[in-house]
Amino acid sequence: MSNRHRTDFSFLAGKDIALATERDETLQQVRQWVHGGWPERAPDEEFKPFFRNTQAFSLLNDCILYDDRVVIPENLRPQVLQLIHSDHYGVCYSKAMARSVVWWPGIDKDVAAVVAACTSYRKTDSKPPQNITSTWPLPTKPWERLHLDYAGPLDGRSFLVMVDSYTKWPIVKLVSDMSAANLITHVRYCFADYGVPDLIVTDNGTQFKSEEFRNFLKRNGVRHLTSPPWHPASNGMAERTVKTFKTFLSRFTEGDIHTRLARVLKAMRTMPHAPSNISAAEALFGHQLPSTFSKIHPASRMSHIPTPPPLPPGTLVWALKRQSNNCYWAPGSIKSYQGERIYEVLLHDGSKLRVSVDEVQRRLEMQSAAPPPPPPKESRTGEDRQPERSTDSDSQSTGLGIEGDQHQDDPPIIILPPSRRERSPSPQREELRTPSPPILSPQTTPPNDSNTPTRGRGRGTRIRGRPKGSTNVPLTVKPQTTRSGRITKIPGQFSDA
Repeated sequence: MSNRHRTDFSFLAGKDIALATERDETLQQVRQWVHGGWPERAPDEEFKPFFRNTQAFSLLNDCILYDDRVVIPENLRPQVLQLIHSDHYGVCYSKAMARSVVWWPGIDKDVAAVVAACTSYRKTDSKPPQNITSTWPLPTKPWERLHLDYAGPLDGRSFLVMVDSYTKWPIVKLVSDMSAANLITHVRYCFADYGVPDLIVTDNGTQFKSEEFRNFLKRNGVRHLTSPPWHPASNGMAERTVKTFKTFLSRFTEGDIHTRLARVLKAMRTMPHAPSNISAAEALFGHQLPSTFSKIHPASRMSHIPTPPPLPPGTLVWALKRQSNNCYWAPGSIKSYQGERIYEVLLHDGSKLRVSVDEVQRRLEMQSAAPPPPPPKESRTGEDRQPERSTDSDSQSTGLGIEGDQHQDDPPIIILPPSRRERSPSPQREELRTPSPPILSPQTTPPNDSNTPTRGRGRGTRIRGRPKGSTNVPLTVKPQTTRSGRITKIPGQFSDA
């Protein structure tokens, strides 16, 4: 492998593994045995690794699985090895990463050979570990103890390194200066993202021992412990994280500093740690972070089939089109849908429009020339509003001048005036007199000498005279108490009794 790490490899998915499996003669024979049964002995030398544990093989989405690891065909193994070593892990980490997803006969030897051939890894390989005489007590929960230290200058830049002692989750911030105010800013964002720890361990740097940083930790209820002078090994967790960060940063040479920093953090957070053999992401979140390498497994395919929208392709619709600060309904038809809420509409003018399900309406054949009303605009002020006037074609008016919902063929409802006797009652019987109710007559054709109905001011047709056959019906008045306590008299049929 050359000094410069290649990143121009193509993306591998489960369907690529399945297609290559169909073209591999060895795996095709293994697939038939998995499906139909294994023979007693291996017919050839190349099949002996598959006969060591025949019960571990299964099929999933046209791929062969060994336990829960996908079996890689021979023509794709160089590309998978390049993916395994894309983060420049060592031999142990690369083998652990490979064993979590893929398998083929002799995979450990192939991984070790790829790592040994990497020049950038060999130049930055660490020395054998020294004898550790004392260790910190093991934490019992995530974010219980946080170690801080500075790394740099590296390429003229300084970095603030933070690591959780329980999950080994690293946090690296590119800092413009090493002042106490800048330190507090980054630590405050760290508290907002992951929570407030119980203890922070640092060295005796000026910014760590400043009164400003000490008061900040005190206000947040965080204990602060510094290592003894001239003994940086007391903050060994931060020292090892800084060393690992420098090593990975020197291996990733492509891109600007932000691209390199993101790739370093991704590699450090997904790297399995000994002796638990789990990564910092698994320890903190309970699952491994999805990566390009993990998508090789056929189980990583999206199993959810999206529900199609209610309007199938070919449906005639009105689509809301926005153009030049104006919107209107344009006729068209559904061409296709994308997901559950997006349509692609082919308009009558030949253009295409991507709209949401809320911006289309079903259109019938007879509605091709009558679009639906435009969407409501913003309400104007009270000075600009003008009352709308009703026309004869808009609504049918009753004899009371109130717009009704009755059919055009129904007779108009007429309220007759009271009789002459009721207009001038005698003074002696005024106390006993009760008002007569209005008489509703179903007369359809009002008498009119000129055959031209007289119109009132917005009241419809006015009926003059009294229809024949109408009678006076006496009303009974019943006292009714209102909510405010007042007593009023209304007709009995309109009361709530």
